[in-house]
Amino acid sequence: MNESLSKALKIKEKLLDELSKVEQFIRLHNELFGEGDDVAEPNHGRQSEDESDSPKRRRGRPSEIADAAWKVIKELNRPVQRGELVERIEAMGIDVSSDDKPRYIGTILWREKDRFENIEGRGYWAVSLGDPPSPEDSSPDIFR
Repeated sequence: MNESLSKALKIKEKLLDELSKVEQFIRLHNELFGEGDDVAEPNHGRQSEDESDSPKRRRGRPSEIADAAWKVIKELNRPVQRGELVERIEAMGIDVSSDDKPRYIGTILWREKDRFENIEGRGYWAVSLGDPPSPEDSSPDIFR
């Protein structure tokens, strides 16, 4: 990878991390003080929901996306690939705002190492659920 691209990616990572911290601060401030209900969420250059032809979804914050991923994994009781997590989280009405949604989900879950682990070749698993089922236990009945 060329040095300029590497530097740009590092800067992007730092900015996304900083943005996540600012969004968390705003969320906590609103929870503590009950303010900000009328404050618009920034769209960071993305098309606003009103301009979109897609059904209304709320923009998912990283913590909300991580919580939704945990629910999906618990419900399915098996490790889940990033692409399937995107589909199921968006089906819950949470918008995953990214050009590369599976990668964004992976980044969020990677940052939550205390909650999630990536099982090589199988997908993400919620650490609090104990050991993941073996691949044979988590396959559909039709394949047993």
